[in-house]
Amino acid sequence: MTTISTVSRRLPALCTARVSFAYTAATRLSVSSQQQARYSSYSSRHENDPEKLDDHKRNSLKEQKDGKGQWHEELASDAEAFIKAERQEIKATGEEIEKLQRETTKLLKKTGLKG
Repeated sequence: MTTISTVSRRLPALCTARVSFAYTAATRLSVSSQQQARYSSYSSRHENDPEKLDDHKRNSLKEQKDGKGQWHEELASDAEAFIKAERQEIKATGEEIEKLQRETTKLLKKTGLKG
């Protein structure tokens, strides 16, 4: 059984531990909030268009029933797509990647940024 004297002796150590934990938690929170800004799960590839989303979901479910189910970037959040690309788990041909690079360069020139 814990007595009041035992608690009072441990109190300074507990307060120090609490401050240390609070600092660590705050530090981790700031790092994780930076990562969340990079990978926001609220952004999506389907632009929240209900018709587009339903169409992709319907096709995906049909493929799964036929045993041909795959991951579809159109249904993914931006965070999922970014992580998949970082892990190099994307299936894109060199031609598709070059097309994306040309489109990005064109967009950068249009907005006045260097690319």
